[in-house]
Amino acid sequence: MADIALAAGIGVQPVLITVDPERDTLEEMAKELAERHLGFVGLTGTEEELAAARKLFQIERRHVFDDPEYGAIYAHGSHIYLMDGEGGFLTFIPPTLSPDRGAEIIAKYAASEG
Repeated sequence: MADIALAAGIGVQPVLITVDPERDTLEEMAKELAERHLGFVGLTGTEEELAAARKLFQIERRHVFDDPEYGAIYAHGSHIYLMDGEGGFLTFIPPTLSPDRGAEIIAKYAASEG
């Protein structure tokens, strides 16, 4: 989705906020996110900081079980927020949409912001 928007000349900054800071260390997030998009930014922090972010973005997180190999497994919300350059909320993009459809939505908002 971000690649399609960038190819259309629309500046985007994909950001992922972890729900599992113990597993998602800076090193692990950097490796994983680079595989998804070179400009992807990963955010982590203390449990208090992440709890504040989850509250702000209305993300629920529930511990499901502990996997012997991978550790804690969480059920959590997965939302794509489209925000403007000042951090204002524009809309949700359902994560089930195709990348092309997501890029169409982004383009619509970019045209109205421009």
